[in-house]
Amino acid sequence: MKKIVIYYMLLIVYIVLIAGCTMNDSKGTQENLDTFSEQAKRIVLEHYSDELIERNIELKQVISIFAEADIENEKLILGSLYSGMGQEHCDLFHVIEDKGQATIHGLAIGEEPISMGYSLNIVLLGDKTVIFGTLSDTNYDYENDVIKDVDYTEIEVIFSDGTVEKQNIENQDGYILVGATTSKIVKIILYEGDTVSDVLDELLKYDEIINSVDFSKVIDGE
Repeated sequence: MKKIVIYYMLLIVYIVLIAGCTMNDSKGTQENLDTFSEQAKRIVLEHYSDELIERNIELKQVISIFAEADIENEKLILGSLYSGMGQEHCDLFHVIEDKGQATIHGLAIGEEPISMGYSLNIVLLGDKTVIFGTLSDTNYDYENDVIKDVDYTEIEVIFSDGTVEKQNIENQDGYILVGATTSKIVKIILYEGDTVSDVLDELLKYDEIINSVDFSKVIDGE
């Protein structure tokens, strides 16, 4: 009977060891099977989680992912960590693939809407111009001094070299528009369905609308 008990104990230990190895192998296999897009989103969420821990922020804070955009083998992800205190901002993550793993290469911090129904942030990425921001469901009408409800569906950006880029923003809280040029922006048009909701051209001449930012390096653990 004693031999049988010892046998079963050894068998249980063996099964546990095999199960542990299988779980570790499965985890490694799953990480390898993750697409670059899935890895990119995961490391952005991990970045925010680390920030929560580092700043000792309560978990009631809200992490949001607003939009994504692919540029060749790289990815842009727009998100934010809502703290409920002070002026909020949105974060544009530039994610690249390094040795088979997604890595945050840069971070650009943009503004969020205050009185306008949208924010316009611009950052250069190589030979491209990236316009990004978040959207609100109200917009202040300066001419009539009233707040009106808005439901933007498309943004159009016109550059000085004639390049025109459009982005569908229907039912979205944020957007990323990538222009295949670094020329100056001369006009921005926002649509609600087929109706032109807002046209920005005069204010662009004085750089009063667009918030220009740069990518900063992100170091692991920061």
